[in-house]
Amino acid sequence: MTMVSRIGDRLEEAAKTARTGASELYAARSHLRYAVEDAHSAGFEVGNDLSITDSGACESPMTMASRRALTHNLALSTSVSAQCNWFHWISKSPRG
Repeated sequence: MTMVSRIGDRLEEAAKTARTGASELYAARSHLRYAVEDAHSAGFEVGNDLSITDSGACESPMTMASRRALTHNLALSTSVSAQCNWFHWISKSPRG
């Protein structure tokens, strides 16, 4: 193989890796966006750090417990989604 051919192969592989990474990042961003939209639709506020805050007033202890559980699930969904997708992407990044 000639030097030019090897360089061309490396560039093609790099482009393929970049396309795959871009696709995975787009999917992660979309999943996170949907999780944030779900939180907003349920009446929660989402901070830049992905913290979830219940902005509504609860009328009963049962409602408060239900909202607290929902807050926890939404926070877990957004946080785990962001972290898992980030670590997945990082683990596929070429090193050096």
